[in-house]
Amino acid sequence: MKITIFGSGYVGAITGIGLAKLGHKVEIVDIDKSKISQWNNGTPPIYEIGLLEYLNEYKTSGSISFTTRSSQESKFYFIAVGTPTIEGGNSANLDFVYSALDNIIKVSSKDSIIITKSTVPVGTNKKMQEYVNEVSAGKNLKIVSNPEFLREGNAFSDFFNPDRIVLGSDSLETSKEVSKLYKTLELSSNLTKPIQYLFTDFQSAELIKHASNGFLAIKLSYINDLARYCSLVGADVSDLSKGMGFDPRIGDRFLLPGPGWGGSCFPKDSKELLFSANKVDTDLPVLCAAIESNKAHKVWCGQQISKIAIEKSILKIGILGIAFKAGTDDSRESSAYDLIDILSVNKFELSLHDPKAFDFSNTDLKITNSFNDLMDILDTVEGIVINTEWTEYYNLDWGKILNKDNIKFVIDLRNITPRLEHQNLYRIGYNI
Repeated sequence: MKITIFGSGYVGAITGIGLAKLGHKVEIVDIDKSKISQWNNGTPPIYEIGLLEYLNEYKTSGSISFTTRSSQESKFYFIAVGTPTIEGGNSANLDFVYSALDNIIKVSSKDSIIITKSTVPVGTNKKMQEYVNEVSAGKNLKIVSNPEFLREGNAFSDFFNPDRIVLGSDSLETSKEVSKLYKTLELSSNLTKPIQYLFTDFQSAELIKHASNGFLAIKLSYINDLARYCSLVGADVSDLSKGMGFDPRIGDRFLLPGPGWGGSCFPKDSKELLFSANKVDTDLPVLCAAIESNKAHKVWCGQQISKIAIEKSILKIGILGIAFKAGTDDSRESSAYDLIDILSVNKFELSLHDPKAFDFSNTDLKITNSFNDLMDILDTVEGIVINTEWTEYYNLDWGKILNKDNIKFVIDLRNITPRLEHQNLYRIGYNI
């Protein structure tokens, strides 16, 4: 099939490359000339495991192309543009969505199908269908909501082994036509489980995306609350998480404590879910509490680091990991920024390291140094804070590091260090 995707960001690019691998001819369109130039030059503006290999393979074969202006007449048009939160508010800005929609209306042929991948508020796709019916009556264009469930750092694995494929529209026939785009997945020898399709209405498809992220945020806030409690009563949150996770009703995923959740999805989707609920005069108190708990937890982590550093008369602190989680260069709403803000107030000299999120030139971070070489930062600082669970940090010899003359503490906010009995090792949910 010929497919055109509007948006060359994370969702658009991963979806496009994935569909190219399934045998479709994909054109990715973006008005941002610099982004398109990067894609065409083989220097993607995003990081994702396996991205370069897939990109080079399917660009070479001609299965995928990147352009600022659509030239391919397609049967299927995906909208995968950004829906950033409106400045100073909690709702999504849909300007990019409707701009893409207007472009599709202009270039599409009769009976084309428009598939919304962008995360949008409940009710958006229905309004989009009404808009299309009004301004392009003769084309018979159909809208299908097909939310994405790609985890940064595991995006290709999720695309080729999806937990579910959700398709929402006012026409079951149209949704089933879109489902055929993914049928090649079912023939893959790499598929680890049967694909589950859910055909539903616009509103349910939209809400599934927001509600899923909201639930995971709640789970993370809960285990972080318990981590603080464990440290006060002498329990170990790592054992607590494991013991809870054995229960199949609970499961062990998203039960690992950390410095607080962030990224491009959980904060934005949680706020949007609350906002859309309030618009119909209802509230979601559990989700609201999880958001407030997360804010408080990030502050608590910063305060604990400050307290330990002051007690040990330490000035130079190194933060390992700026990305909001391992496997991505995305640092949006990362807990690292909260730590930096709090530690900066106390006049600590801060040094940063991250394997992928290492360009801080366009930020206002109050930092002393940023290091590309991990060994350099370990030789320079007096205290270490592990913020992101990168494999590079797992594999360090922490026993040796703790015995270095210049290192006065290691504060592990991810519990990736061995359970060493060392007076200068602090693990979240154990002794902090």
